[in-house]
Amino acid sequence: MRIVLSGGGTAGHINPALALADVLRERGHEVLFAGTPGGIESRLVPAAGIPYKAFEAAGFNRNHPLTLPKAIMKIQRSTKLARKWFSEVHPDCVVGFGGYVCIPVARAAEQCGIPVVVHEQNSVMGMANKYLARRARAVCLTYDHAAWALSDKSHVVLTGNPVRASVFAATRAEGRAAFGVPEDARMLLVTGGSLGARHLNAAIVQRKDML
Repeated sequence: MRIVLSGGGTAGHINPALALADVLRERGHEVLFAGTPGGIESRLVPAAGIPYKAFEAAGFNRNHPLTLPKAIMKIQRSTKLARKWFSEVHPDCVVGFGGYVCIPVARAAEQCGIPVVVHEQNSVMGMANKYLARRARAVCLTYDHAAWALSDKSHVVLTGNPVRASVFAATRAEGRAAFGVPEDARMLLVTGGSLGARHLNAAIVQRKDML
């Protein structure tokens, strides 16, 4: 099968997609990826050796309603371009992992009769996934709590969050070597989701006297 994965905006969308890509390729399937021209996915996906196609997409600022027409125009234009791309690559399925770029890619798939699957990594479903879930063939969730946003839960599947095998294979020594942390130094791992990670990191640095 030829499968198109799509997602953008944060690594929280991209890394689970790359984990799925690893498994799909191990099983003999062909994987392509649709993202934005300048998002983090435009660097991470090609680095993983996956063919990459870029489409413009953007959200809108609720405090500035005039940004909505521009966002809609981008989605409409990218939907048309994605539909043309699909006519060339003929995918069997499209899997969206979140981010605004998934909207034109999934809409184009629907218009071409290609099944769409949505994966939500968070406990609260994002705007793009919530929109696409209404017509998706299946909605895969990391947390069952996220299903509250859906009126039709008949196509919901609790899958958990895909994690790349390289994460489990990594060792403590390799991690310290990669970041140049001496063996006798205290190392603290701070994990945070999405765009909030920077705030968490800044707060920890400010309170480093407590460590």
